[in-house]
Amino acid sequence: MKKAMIHSSILLLLSAGLTACGGGSDSDTTGDVDVGSADEQQTRAFGSVTETPELDYSADAVYWDLETNSIVSESDDWELKITQNGYEPLIQVNGGASGSGDAGLGAYLTDSADEVTDPTDTSQVYKYFEDSASGVLSTPGGYGPLEYNVGGEHKMWPNFATYVFNDNGVYYKAQVVGNYGEQGTDPSGTLRIRYAPAGDSATVEGQASVVTLDAASDTSSAAFLDLASGQTVAESDAWQLAYQKYIGFKTNSGVSGSGSVSGCLAHTYGELYDDSGTAVQTEFENKTAANTLDDFNAVTTANCSEWLTDDVQSQFSDWYTYDMTTHTVTVNDDASNGWILRSASKTADDGEDYSYARIKIKSFGSSKLVFSVEAWEEQ
Repeated sequence: MKKAMIHSSILLLLSAGLTACGGGSDSDTTGDVDVGSADEQQTRAFGSVTETPELDYSADAVYWDLETNSIVSESDDWELKITQNGYEPLIQVNGGASGSGDAGLGAYLTDSADEVTDPTDTSQVYKYFEDSASGVLSTPGGYGPLEYNVGGEHKMWPNFATYVFNDNGVYYKAQVVGNYGEQGTDPSGTLRIRYAPAGDSATVEGQASVVTLDAASDTSSAAFLDLASGQTVAESDAWQLAYQKYIGFKTNSGVSGSGSVSGCLAHTYGELYDDSGTAVQTEFENKTAANTLDDFNAVTTANCSEWLTDDVQSQFSDWYTYDMTTHTVTVNDDASNGWILRSASKTADDGEDYSYARIKIKSFGSSKLVFSVEAWEEQ
């Protein structure tokens, strides 16, 4: 697994949302967080450490409920779902791409989850992030079709990658050419998307169109694009790609939609990144919608070799170390193993605030997990 700590990647995304010009990509789904009254905050604190039941996901998915610290069913109110994903556990929260609830992990601004003393204090935990989709629109940039903070400038840059989508045998291609509207002055998340039908021959000059997909006005839900009509549509309609600010891009497939759209990354510009994968500012500055049009038109279905549908991108990563020599797994004891969890729904008593907990993975092995839990509770 990658070694970068999960909260670092979340904070990079967070930076995109905090700046006036930046737009997020991977996952904040809930908008403002209710923090309760000052008196309530003063009487609540993280309690003593308890442990979850042994969460055995060897045969089927296991669901865990924070408030009762118990294993529940999928139809109940749950916060974490754990399934086997190859050799690794897939840990999901009940929110975003993984569920209908509001559960999320906090983007903490401290050095570790242990240093968070109040999960409702936005100077400590700015936002809570839910699971996002992972698919063809997750690459090649840090935010799929977009790259953040090129050359230290806090904005989102299009990398002009061209994607081809297969919607039940009907093919389209699309390319993000802007993030700030037609004039470049609109809020981040005002996407300009070039699109055209795709086939086994190049697009005839003049057949490509550009449409604005407004994902800036309402960050609580995605904006859905139908490439057949070039119109923004409802989720229940036919669509191929969608974007939600702070969440990211998705296709109408897998965990993201009821459709069967698959996609391929058909064309990229390798010169935009150096050998270490760092964005090259001058190359990004040289790319425009005009000078990338010919390459877009030239893309055909023959450029595709791998077709992807959407899967879940878990926010739980990098919490263990695998020894290639001994083939042993060691649960990390540093900040990479520690999260602030928000409940899937508001508390039943007053309905005004969520439940919170500081959680860590206590033990892992043989398709079983145990978390240590410190609940945020009345003192």
